[in-house]
Amino acid sequence: MEFLELRHRAKQITRRYFDEQGFVEVDSPVLIPHNAVEAYIDPIWVGDLELRTSPEIYHKRLLARGCQKIYELGHVFRDEQPGRIHLREFTLLEWYRVGASLTDLVQDCENLFHALAPDLFSAKFETRTLQELWLEYARIDLRQALQESNLVSRVQEAGFILRDQADFSDAFHHVMLTVIEPRIGQQTPCVVTRWPRELAALARLCNDDALFAERFEIYFRKTELANAFFELTDPIEQRDRFMAEANLKEQLGKRRSQLDHAFLAELNFIPPTAGIAVGFDRLLMLIAGTMQISDVTNFLKKI
Repeated sequence: MEFLELRHRAKQITRRYFDEQGFVEVDSPVLIPHNAVEAYIDPIWVGDLELRTSPEIYHKRLLARGCQKIYELGHVFRDEQPGRIHLREFTLLEWYRVGASLTDLVQDCENLFHALAPDLFSAKFETRTLQELWLEYARIDLRQALQESNLVSRVQEAGFILRDQADFSDAFHHVMLTVIEPRIGQQTPCVVTRWPRELAALARLCNDDALFAERFEIYFRKTELANAFFELTDPIEQRDRFMAEANLKEQLGKRRSQLDHAFLAELNFIPPTAGIAVGFDRLLMLIAGTMQISDVTNFLKKI
């Protein structure tokens, strides 16, 4: 009952926050023809359809039709191994602000998290660039490695052991998981900004340095809580990224995802927008002080 009541109160506080900010709550489809194509995010297939991995595609189509501030609190699905902070079905809180910056989204998170747990989230969030973190904790000049397209060899030269035929993703995430994520966001959440263009996903590249994307993630106590983009609205560039991800999926032996051409056709009608997704169950897990994400979901632990 304690976890049920926590979840109930957290939903009330969350909806109150967005109501007071002038947002409209939306309900996007769950069983859909296409998700955004990302090689390392695998959908659960139901025949020729997919369960949504995120409501992102449909939110952006609403933005293209004139919506300004929208949010959704709902279930999403990913074909991944359950674990301490992973579930195949989980709750995602996602919102978009037209005309806003990534800084505005950080402020949203600070305000909302504080409203949910004032004692746990009492201090202003720390902000660090990936370039700073890699230099400090891995002794690797990330920007130079990106510029020279030799991240794998730079990581190996720094003493990290990678698998045979390791690729960019292996090298990047190995360093993040082993030496960076365990050290950041211990006392207050850490906002990690400026991600490599190879990991831009649906984010716009930085105007001042195209080696990096306008993306941030929030880490707190060894847990990734949020992922935010200043949204890419160029349909040609987004199509090329989706194609590259689809090809990589095939190389990895995964079922190939198809492109959502209806989404791409509407993409350039979206005004400048910042959007973010927060792992709601992970947030509740930290608030509750439990070590297992399944503790704060109503039924999934028992079924």
